[in-house]
Amino acid sequence: MKVECKRRIAFAETRPSGTSSATISQHSASQLRSVTGIVRSALGGNSLGVIQLGLLLLIATPVARVALSLVGFVRQADRTYVLITTVVLAILLFSLAGGRL
Repeated sequence: MKVECKRRIAFAETRPSGTSSATISQHSASQLRSVTGIVRSALGGNSLGVIQLGLLLLIATPVARVALSLVGFVRQADRTYVLITTVVLAILLFSLAGGRL
């Protein structure tokens, strides 16, 4: 027996200015498609912008760690680890770009 559960939640609210929350969320969603838009939205106090900025920082942490490890291995002249770390960094960047590099 196969059971499917589809849940759809829609929020509709009319603001005092006469605009609906649906148009506001579509506008803020378009701002959250770039790093600068995310930072501006978060600094502006938008809750979705703050969440997106947090996710962006969580994603950037391991990438920064691998990049800094690469710098350390280059300074130590450890060719084996430089090669391995370069491959790992390339895979991370390729996956973050959505496979479009």
